[in-house]
Amino acid sequence: MPRPKKDNKMVQYTIMLDPDIIKEIKAMAKNNDMPPAALARNLLMTGLDDARLFDKAGILRLFSGGKKQIEKIKSQFNFDNIDIFKD
Repeated sequence: MPRPKKDNKMVQYTIMLDPDIIKEIKAMAKNNDMPPAALARNLLMTGLDDARLFDKAGILRLFSGGKKQIEKIKSQFNFDNIDIFKD
């Protein structure tokens, strides 16, 4: 996914997460010398890339976002040849 242009302003967006997810994000961020918010933003963008791929393949509705369901669907399809940015 392309990064926001410099003239695009970031917008604060609040979500509720399980405390264990927050702990894991903080630990990963600390281990990689990066701010937790930057890691969380990157993880969200990666998840959005996956969602675009599923949407382009017409299977986004097949899962409710659970990690196990996502990995199961990914393993059933070869997504390497799909360009999510091509119309």
